[in-house]
Amino acid sequence: MFKDENISIIKFFKICLSYIPNFLIQIICVFVIVSILEMNKLFAYFLSAIIGVPITYLFLLLFTFKKRK
Repeated sequence: MFKDENISIIKFFKICLSYIPNFLIQIICVFVIVSILEMNKLFAYFLSAIIGVPITYLFLLLFTFKKRK
């Protein structure tokens, strides 16, 4: 998937945009777990990473590095 990829300016911006959902998920997840559920911060960051990383991978795969036909 990432082997021998040419990175253009457009692809660079797509990569940056693909991380926005991860960032939002992590902020919301940490806020809900720490502020509302009053649980441990470490648990909140761990859970948000488990949820956010696969979503970022999917965005990168589908939005940024999709093959054009």
